[in-house]
Amino acid sequence: MTTAQQSRAALVDASLSTPSLRDDGGLTPRQRDILGHIAKGRSNKQIAFALGIRERTVKFHVAALFERLGTQSRTEALVVALRTGVIRLDETA
Repeated sequence: MTTAQQSRAALVDASLSTPSLRDDGGLTPRQRDILGHIAKGRSNKQIAFALGIRERTVKFHVAALFERLGTQSRTEALVVALRTGVIRLDETA
């Protein structure tokens, strides 16, 4: 299976096992900020610079996002957040 096929399979799996979340996903405001930056395709380093925090802190928030959303990658986290209404595409523009 190619990497692209594995990514698509992961997205399908994520959509089938979407956790039940509140409107805000139970995320902290900072986690929502981080998620918005991830949706814009920014790296941890870019997010850290934009928010004035350390890259290690961004990694901590990303790991917390994955745990809360029940995901293992940035792509999965975005799919779950979009499907559950935690974020909307127009919020990330």
